[in-house]
Amino acid sequence: MRPDHAVVVTESASITSGELFDRAMWLLPAVADRAGPARTPMAVEMDGSIESIVACVAVLMSTAPLVPVDRHQPLARRSLILESTGATVLDHFDLSARCTAADDERSSSPVNLSPPEPKPDDVAMIVMTSGSSGTPKGVLLSHRMCLEKATDVVDSMNLMSTDRLGVALPLGFGAGINSLLAGLVAGARTLCRDPRSSGPVSLRAWLRDQRATTLHCSPTLGRAIAHAGVADPAAADLADLRVVVYYGEPLDSEDLRVTRTHLAPGASVVNWYACTECGVVANRSFPPGEDVSDGRLATGRALSRRRVMIVDDAGGQMTDGEVGEIVVSGGAMALGYLGDQTLSTLRTADGTVWYRTGDRGRLDEQNELRVVGRIGSAVKIRGYLVEPGEVCSALRRVPGVADAHVEGTTHRGRAGLVAHVALDRAAASPVDAHGIRIGLRSLLPDWMVPGGVIVYDSLPRTDRGKIDRGRLRQPDEVVHPAPARPARPLDTSDLAVLAVHEMVRSVMGRDDMQIDDDLIDMGADSLALSTILAQVDAHFHVQIDVARVAANPSIAVIAAVARDEVSADAGRRRGMSVLVPLRADGAGTPLFMVAGAGAPAVSLIPTTRGLAPGRPVYGLQAWGLENRGRPDRSVRAIARRNIAAIRAVAPSGPYLLAGHSMGAHIVWEMAGQLREAGESVEAVVLIDPRLSAEMVRHLSGRPELGPSTADDVITPELHTGPPLEASLWRLVAIRLKMAVAGLVQFDPLTQWLLFYNLGMATLARHRPRALDVPTVVLRTADNPLGREHWSLMARGPLHITEVPGGHTDLLREPYVSSVARSIDAGLAAVGVQ
Repeated sequence: MRPDHAVVVTESASITSGELFDRAMWLLPAVADRAGPARTPMAVEMDGSIESIVACVAVLMSTAPLVPVDRHQPLARRSLILESTGATVLDHFDLSARCTAADDERSSSPVNLSPPEPKPDDVAMIVMTSGSSGTPKGVLLSHRMCLEKATDVVDSMNLMSTDRLGVALPLGFGAGINSLLAGLVAGARTLCRDPRSSGPVSLRAWLRDQRATTLHCSPTLGRAIAHAGVADPAAADLADLRVVVYYGEPLDSEDLRVTRTHLAPGASVVNWYACTECGVVANRSFPPGEDVSDGRLATGRALSRRRVMIVDDAGGQMTDGEVGEIVVSGGAMALGYLGDQTLSTLRTADGTVWYRTGDRGRLDEQNELRVVGRIGSAVKIRGYLVEPGEVCSALRRVPGVADAHVEGTTHRGRAGLVAHVALDRAAASPVDAHGIRIGLRSLLPDWMVPGGVIVYDSLPRTDRGKIDRGRLRQPDEVVHPAPARPARPLDTSDLAVLAVHEMVRSVMGRDDMQIDDDLIDMGADSLALSTILAQVDAHFHVQIDVARVAANPSIAVIAAVARDEVSADAGRRRGMSVLVPLRADGAGTPLFMVAGAGAPAVSLIPTTRGLAPGRPVYGLQAWGLENRGRPDRSVRAIARRNIAAIRAVAPSGPYLLAGHSMGAHIVWEMAGQLREAGESVEAVVLIDPRLSAEMVRHLSGRPELGPSTADDVITPELHTGPPLEASLWRLVAIRLKMAVAGLVQFDPLTQWLLFYNLGMATLARHRPRALDVPTVVLRTADNPLGREHWSLMARGPLHITEVPGGHTDLLREPYVSSVARSIDAGLAAVGVQ
């Protein structure tokens, strides 16, 4: 009906409904060929790409079952899933490449409109959940059930084609892929972004820029996105949100208050209760302004096709208000489990079959369901059902572990796990609690790794060989031994470690970290770890997947991975001097862009890609950063060297200049020197620069003037916490490195940090001039400088616009596309064609 409608949008791409249909149809023969007559399950790694979503849809359109696989899970667990399902991996990138290469053929050939039709009760999807036997358990979902689950979301939320669904759930799991299918069923635009791929500030900004009307996520992520608005003044409310749906975890009154206050004041908040085996059971919407009592919120009434009953251990119905097991009837249910296991059910006297959820709850006086917890050993952690037996089985595979017992626990109202472990003292490589957790993270996803590991010589058991629970130590009884190796303090002469330490400190809010401390042991969850890595990505211009550091997340490991990534990238550009071509095609006036202090010119590539085509783009970086040479020690000297470099490309004007942060001051000085030489400067774009109080006083000629919000608003140094304990020789070592930077090539990450500090020192001495040139100023919301400040410097046409993001991350996704569009719009506003 609307083939040109963008139906799925990811962090980096989008696809229309027509393109999605055509590409999925084109993949169907390849899916059928791989599945064969036996309809072998097809595994698709859901990595957040458009290609993975196309492959997922193609498999669902076929007769083969889909096995969605989460790319963030450890390799060992992904291999176990493939082994237990017997699935064949569908290489969606390879198929997508073939699909793209066949564009011409596809455009000239009619699409096959008669693909094989699966039957409603055929297996559509195998969703993995934790199993008590020690291996993941595969739940078999039919096409009928998948459609019902998606339709339940559409009907409950009154979704329309004008909606923009913000799906902040991993697509490798049931709730995430169900939300995606709901968007497709509704014909809405589905915004898919894995919350583990970026920090909550970035995710919030992306949802705001995409104008999401609904948000689907866990309460934990909802709190993080809400608090991101408190921490970042630039983050506005998500004004387009009309409904926020929380999945998987108990929702309480404080979650509701935080959502209303800091996230979406005008949105309804929905408490959602569902099970993999039976789909959506009940939900309850809390519209804006509705008062609620303190504590856990009601889950609501059952959906129209469902019936809910509370039963005792024998299956007898309990009266309202009594707590028992929640059982559900009506609607489509799972077909069973892999291995011909059937669902746990009970049959009442009238012949009705009820699914036993394993959850405990009660019906209140309004006949609304209130979920209390789990029955038996299973625990729900961050929305995922975890069987301690599977964790125990993984523990026994960790070298050095002789025996293990795992059980659920509750701390500050949150469910978790504690592991009781007996060590094999004769093992070749002794292991401690920290080593056990590292070993587990290579086998299990992070939510299945116990928060506490208690070590024994042997586990206490009864005469019959069963665990003696009464003799197990509790986490608060454990005296943690001193670490096996002495703690290494923060080395303030290692600038990479120093920078990562500051990022960790800002996210976790603590200053007592040693560089080898396990961040998860110190209180970081997966969301905090993703936020730290997002900051590392933004500062060092690299992409580090959580999986690279998940086994041993420490400051030292993160710094080492960042250094390796930067070195590998810089090695491909060895010998680059000042001018770096970023986009060579186009006949328009070239745009010369100067990177910020310490940043390489390639950090401007994402911005270049977002600019309108038609003009070449060149990047400029500091002399000595990626070649051997003494760096210039004044902005004027840097400008002279840059002008000499750009004249090799454009001997005469008009010139078009842009710069970020310190680079903005450099291009401003370049404009002044070019004008003095009689050249024409068409426009200058200043991307979020700052002016110190001394700069403002110099420009105005009035010593009493200065920015009202701070005495000095130049970009701050990396470390803003309490003073670091640095020995004299370490301080001398830093100064010596700065003195020889450029002449001596350090590892690229250290090189960038040295040049950052050199740039800050150079900028502090600089005093800009006033110029009469067309000027575009792009400023972030946390930049305190307004028109009254910039008009002191820019005496010609002046266009000022606000751009999303913060100072260090506005040139990266998800903000850079908006920044690039603002550059184009700003140039047009001052008359540049």
